[in-house]
Amino acid sequence: MRLQKLYSAIRQINEVASINHYPKMVSYIRFFQLATSGQYSPVEIFMEDLLNPAWSDEERNGMISKECFLRFQEKINPASHRYLTEDKIAFHHYCTKNNLSVPELVAVFDPNGQSYWENGQKIGTESDLLNGLSFYPFDIIVKPACSCHGEGVFALDFVDGKHCLASNPNLPLSDTFKKAIGKNPDQYILQKRLYSHQALAGLTGNTVLQSLRLITYLDENNQPQLMIRKIKFPKQGSLIDNFAWGINEGRLCLIDQHGIIEKTVRYSHAKRGLVWHDHVEDVNGQKVKFKIPFWEQCVALVLDAQKVFAPLRTIGWDVAVTDDGPYLIEGNIFWDPLKPQEGSMRSICQLLTKLHEPLAR
Repeated sequence: MRLQKLYSAIRQINEVASINHYPKMVSYIRFFQLATSGQYSPVEIFMEDLLNPAWSDEERNGMISKECFLRFQEKINPASHRYLTEDKIAFHHYCTKNNLSVPELVAVFDPNGQSYWENGQKIGTESDLLNGLSFYPFDIIVKPACSCHGEGVFALDFVDGKHCLASNPNLPLSDTFKKAIGKNPDQYILQKRLYSHQALAGLTGNTVLQSLRLITYLDENNQPQLMIRKIKFPKQGSLIDNFAWGINEGRLCLIDQHGIIEKTVRYSHAKRGLVWHDHVEDVNGQKVKFKIPFWEQCVALVLDAQKVFAPLRTIGWDVAVTDDGPYLIEGNIFWDPLKPQEGSMRSICQLLTKLHEPLAR
């Protein structure tokens, strides 16, 4: 297996170096340094174009691998409270308890335990769940409680008075749940499905949810601060807006402090890695100036949430911007570091290092 991975890495180094005209020997040395001392994965190295000799020393000093960055997050987010964000059911109930806007709950389904409707009434069997969905005449999103990167998520459309699988309307719902549970025998949370604000849908030509990723922290005075602002634009028709280095044809856009998109990161098939543009394009490919709807309310929501979720000290929030305002979709304590195409991580790592102290009481 190790030999196989080595051959794969050599092949990719040769390919990337050849396509981009990088010196091969330097690329080999750089790959070894990044993979060993930098603890970067091969996927990070190639997708983030880390073999590019054009990176300056200052830019390289601002880079950090996911593996190294994870250590910062583990130090300042106590394990005792991580379930509040990593378990989607616990997250929903905690937000509701603290008056934070989240999508409407339909039910919690546990194939190996107790299931219940949003009002707390118990659900006896899977058949009871499927039959009871008729009392919720709207589209529904179904998520495994402890999944990440959108794994196991599926949607139910409400059409002609009944629910059906959005991706395959002819498949019986009982088969849908059996298939999902067979792959992931987890608890599931069912919520009302949200759609993007009409202005966002108009920009991208896409009505599916295109969520903000707003990253906050509690400063040394226990005051919530916003430090990173992004939005994910998935490929049209995609249920999941996970960026995944853009190989799914999605875009990742950076946002300034006023809520205006200022930069776009996307995958380049020509370079076999990420590239950035200092603008955003609309559905017609035209450069436009675009401000996120309800921006001030979005910022206020995540700052309130960060304070409520103490002693977790830094969280990446997925926020849905709808015609009715913003909603918290998820919280992530192990959020990804900035890619080099997005900016430097130096000041952020310095900040998190300072926060590695108990909260003042």
